[in-house]
Amino acid sequence: MNGPFYCRCSQVGVADGFTVPRHLPGDGSGSCSFVVGPGVSLPRDVLALAEILGGLAITAARNLAGPRDGPAKPVLSERQRQCVLWNARGMSAEDTAIILGIKESTVIKHLQAARERYNVHSSQVLILCTLYDGLICLADVFRWWNNPHM
Repeated sequence: MNGPFYCRCSQVGVADGFTVPRHLPGDGSGSCSFVVGPGVSLPRDVLALAEILGGLAITAARNLAGPRDGPAKPVLSERQRQCVLWNARGMSAEDTAIILGIKESTVIKHLQAARERYNVHSSQVLILCTLYDGLICLADVFRWWNNPHM
């Protein structure tokens, strides 16, 4: 989710641009865009600086907005988090048990306890909640998926 991307906005009077998105686990997402005028080429030699400045701008805006009040995030044990991560990777409770060296019934109990802490009824919603809260991340899921021998 993090990482810059380019846009074409010539229909609104600007040419190429550079957008710096940031996912703020538990808080949502933000972005900062830099654009150049029509006929001006994107200065590729300063894109790294734009990414740094964009990240700082997003952080400053977040600080100006102040803390968000809301319910406390559920806390998962490390083993519960591991079970959710392997579930997000598409592993069954049986497969997860083998990988973690525990009983299948223990994996099922960990996943059930995690769903109860989040007050959700499905594994898919649990995975989304833990992704949003930053307890697991897509990089962990896809890094393994692309190289399952890690």
